[in-house]
Amino acid sequence: MSRKNLLMLFLVTAVVGTVADLTTKYWAFESLGAEFEPHEPETFHPGETLVLIDGCFDISCAINTGVAFSALRGKRWLIMVFSLVAMGVVLVIQLKLPAGAWGRSLALGGIAAGAVGNLYDRYLYGVVRDFIHVWYQDWHYPFFNVADMLIVLGAIGIILAEFRRKPDKAEDTPSLKTSAQGGKAG
Repeated sequence: MSRKNLLMLFLVTAVVGTVADLTTKYWAFESLGAEFEPHEPETFHPGETLVLIDGCFDISCAINTGVAFSALRGKRWLIMVFSLVAMGVVLVIQLKLPAGAWGRSLALGGIAAGAVGNLYDRYLYGVVRDFIHVWYQDWHYPFFNVADMLIVLGAIGIILAEFRRKPDKAEDTPSLKTSAQGGKAG
């Protein structure tokens, strides 16, 4: 796949992923009746719960003023700056990908989509809207959304692509043969 096509794959993945994230957040919050005033998390009312698998999986609305596992709670502007920097890094990496690196391009597009979706929420509402809830008995995984899944799956995709990547010739270990003249490595 050419570098131009990789860029198109990245952009399409980022746009489709962002639309999927924002659409599902809208659907969950509207259909379950969750309410809050933007930039006023204390006004949050979660609305109803849609049970998908009794005892372990439901759709319930929640808001998060921090990042993963509510870290950096209340540091909205710091998180937004970090998100913008991370998106810039993702774009630079994407632009430097060699032809044929479609797996990494797809993964980077997912990471970009997740970053854009959560950045949109953070800017517009002051919080990130989460709605996916997984638990078992007394154990509860933190609420998350499609953007979070895209970021995690993208990171896993990058790791897997790196394991599958063949080293370039420039990365091969140079031969350390000793020449007969002067004993220098060749």
